[in-house]
Amino acid sequence: MIAPAERDSRDTLVAGANAYLDAFLEQKVDAVPWGYPCNRTEGGLRTGKGVPEDSCQVGVPAGVNIVARRFIVDETIGSVVAFCTFGVGGLPDIHLFRVEKGKLRFVHTMTHVPPGYQVPRVGQGRGPAPGNQAPDGQK
Repeated sequence: MIAPAERDSRDTLVAGANAYLDAFLEQKVDAVPWGYPCNRTEGGLRTGKGVPEDSCQVGVPAGVNIVARRFIVDETIGSVVAFCTFGVGGLPDIHLFRVEKGKLRFVHTMTHVPPGYQVPRVGQGRGPAPGNQAPDGQK
């Protein structure tokens, strides 16, 4: 729990989450309120090593639109969960953030990726790989 006098507002928590999610489309990673240390777990990869210099600034894929955002916020523990859809195929996704003093300290994501769907790597653009159809026939 975060002491009441040190808690961020709901608006601050959602703004931090939105800045992070917006960075995937717009590549505005400088607008993300990065905190230190920060641990990020995405796609089974974790950025932190348990040292004060741990960073979540390891890049994001270019041109990936994360939409249909819905938030659940708990100011008492500084957390916000974004339920959303990821990329062209509209993959179901959640992002869990821990925010302390307006800065992202933990980021954890889970995306449902159907068999045969290739998720783009950092800098590769978006959508299914050639020959792979997006889920449910979407393009």
